[in-house]
Amino acid sequence: MDIGKMIKFHRINQELSMNELSKRSSLAQSGLSEIESGKRQPTFDSLEKIITLGLNMTLSDFFSDTDKKYSYEIIQLINSVNNLSSEQIIQLSNFLKLLNG
Repeated sequence: MDIGKMIKFHRINQELSMNELSKRSSLAQSGLSEIESGKRQPTFDSLEKIITLGLNMTLSDFFSDTDKKYSYEIIQLINSVNNLSSEQIIQLSNFLKLLNG
């Protein structure tokens, strides 16, 4: 279980910036970045702040959330597509059809 990836998944899923999560959890943005990237493991106190204050989840929900609909990468794609114009979406759709043959 990669705690950093789980935090990042929930942060992106809730459309929170790293800055907003930092403010909510009262932790330095640089520290959160290191945790999300796996460069550092959070202390229990930090993890509790990130989950309960920053992500507004219970510890139980955070760790038992095995019913994830989308991976982090899929959420990023969805968010990117939401910013496209109608014409760009049509072009993307045509491109994907070509890729899938």
